[in-house]
Amino acid sequence: AGLGEKTSWATMSGVDEGLTVYLEEIMGLTDTRSKSIFVQGAGGVGDEFITKAFSPQSTRDVVAIADITIEVLKAARTKVRESRPGPESEEPVFIFVKNAARGFYKDKFDRALKEAVSEGFVIAEDLPDAIRQAGRIKKRIGILAPNANSHPITKEVIDAFKSVGGHAVFGPANNMLSLDANGSYEAVGRYALEKGIFIPNDSAINMMGAATVIIDAMIHHALKEGVKLNDMQFSAVREALVRKLIQVVGERVLEEYREAFLAGKIPQRWRDRLAEAIHNDRVKRGVAIAGQFPERKDEAVTPPPVSGGGNGPAVETNVIELPQVSPEPAVAVKAGEMATLSDDVTADSFSTFAAPMMGAGVFGGMPAMSALSVMM
Repeated sequence: AGLGEKTSWATMSGVDEGLTVYLEEIMGLTDTRSKSIFVQGAGGVGDEFITKAFSPQSTRDVVAIADITIEVLKAARTKVRESRPGPESEEPVFIFVKNAARGFYKDKFDRALKEAVSEGFVIAEDLPDAIRQAGRIKKRIGILAPNANSHPITKEVIDAFKSVGGHAVFGPANNMLSLDANGSYEAVGRYALEKGIFIPNDSAINMMGAATVIIDAMIHHALKEGVKLNDMQFSAVREALVRKLIQVVGERVLEEYREAFLAGKIPQRWRDRLAEAIHNDRVKRGVAIAGQFPERKDEAVTPPPVSGGGNGPAVETNVIELPQVSPEPAVAVKAGEMATLSDDVTADSFSTFAAPMMGAGVFGGMPAMSALSVMM
């Protein structure tokens, strides 16, 4: 998820883009399933999610907000009331999750519980109980947005979520699927699939925090190599790259829904197999030196086309290579061209250079680009 406060906006924006694609392009207007949202975790990126959901232009329907801290819940309630004044009956349900809060407050838990009751928060034992209680009050919940701890999605959570009409999980929580005794997500992933609940892989939905850090490193590397950018240009270049990459989140969500979920495959497993196929392809083309993953003929995934490497055309060392995703062609931008950008460069004007930065890529030999491609 977000790597600190400075990346929370990017992380949330990526999640929001993925959710938008799911609601508008996958569900569409004819799908009668609920589009209401249960938010787990209202601090950090969760706070960004709530801020955007209750902005004047938003149509998001957040019906429940759960957290383990009193102050965070109170702050979320204040934000909601200031953004959308109205009767309390139309507000989200604010839920204090007791079991997790006990570990947070320790010897001050009893006092915190009394305060939660006095504030009028719904008291839940755990996340499954919170989902069920919210469902009883708000009738139907379609989307679960986990913003807190890792591995929040268990079979118990899936059962509770399904019982209130849930059908998709979109949030920045890392490693959303819980693990079995062998450290595998397979059992929970398969269970979600059987219950008809779509859970995109982490690298599809919450990649933007880490990606933003890598983008910053890439730009700073270019500056060290002699590229000249003033403060405004730096901000414009950074924003253009981030916004372009945010669009890719939506593409990844569509890809996993169509290629994996609809085909009866666990999205996380499908994405893992794709990463293996890309790695094996790089080794075969001579652009990487490593062992190869075993061939999995029953789960064959074709890696996307890339340019350069192996017997392909050479790539200049002073080039940002932004490989093809779909359907736009790859664009290579010489670092020298960045130096000639005028003082009035804008994010829009620079975005013509910034084709989707997915798959294999090179930024003047910058290793960070490899990290970006592996993460995706």
